[in-house]
Amino acid sequence: MDKTKPTLSVLDWEGKISTAPAKDTSIYAVELTGCTRQFPTPGGETYFAVRDINLKVVPGRFVSIVGPTGSGKSTILNMAAGLLNPSAGSVRSFGEPVIGVNRRASYMFQQDPLLPWKTVIDNVSLGLTMAGVSKAEAYSEARRWLEKVGLKNFADRYPHQLSGGMRKRTAIAQAWIVNPDVLLMDEPFSALDVQTRQIMENELLQLWQESGKAVVFITHDLDEAIALSDEVVILGAGPGSTVVGSYEIDIPRPRDLLDIRDDPQFVALHREIWGRLKIEVSKTYQTAMAEEGDVA
Repeated sequence: MDKTKPTLSVLDWEGKISTAPAKDTSIYAVELTGCTRQFPTPGGETYFAVRDINLKVVPGRFVSIVGPTGSGKSTILNMAAGLLNPSAGSVRSFGEPVIGVNRRASYMFQQDPLLPWKTVIDNVSLGLTMAGVSKAEAYSEARRWLEKVGLKNFADRYPHQLSGGMRKRTAIAQAWIVNPDVLLMDEPFSALDVQTRQIMENELLQLWQESGKAVVFITHDLDEAIALSDEVVILGAGPGSTVVGSYEIDIPRPRDLLDIRDDPQFVALHREIWGRLKIEVSKTYQTAMAEEGDVA
């Protein structure tokens, strides 16, 4: 086996997950350089989802991307995951070009990917068994993760028997069990009620702080972005969105996300970032109103 290239995660002799080779923290976990993505329209025209995106995520950093509806947030995440190729520009992960699926990353979608005919433990262990890990080892690791996310007594349940928060915990365990170097998250908590959402944010932050992995997090919720992140990146109004701002979030860690929104530093950051973001939201609204007028 060529040990100079990343491989699928497997269990090592201690029963933990390992990824070869060891990550190099001197290079970026995710690096998009001059990335543009365009799509053909049914009318034969070209639609630009994003233009000239430059994004660098250092290993171990939590970076959130916010922007108006239609600004290409998911497009950027899909390019980082290797699910979409840029029409122009390049995507790299830990110094290597992303060609096909990014094997250094796990992806959490808005809708959890749980298979309804499989139990919780089978869903969580699926990534390992697909990578060739024995069922006994995969189950052992899955049980460890179910305990970490508070679901050790629900291993034999099916997804329809879980609450929304429990399904998200299962999806988090499913994404993290393969020990990704990067976790790509596309509005994973958007469907949850406010109380459950804040609890899930706290639990995610604890897991991330223990792991030291990079996270790229998509959200429409500026409160959520500031509370979780080391950096918040703002995309401009679409089509053809680009990065219009980047803000360091220097609120000390560890953070208590249940109380952080009352912190004066949080309030000041929110005011500053929203001042820029609302300009782009307004542009999107004005464009939508103009298009409706044209149709009328």
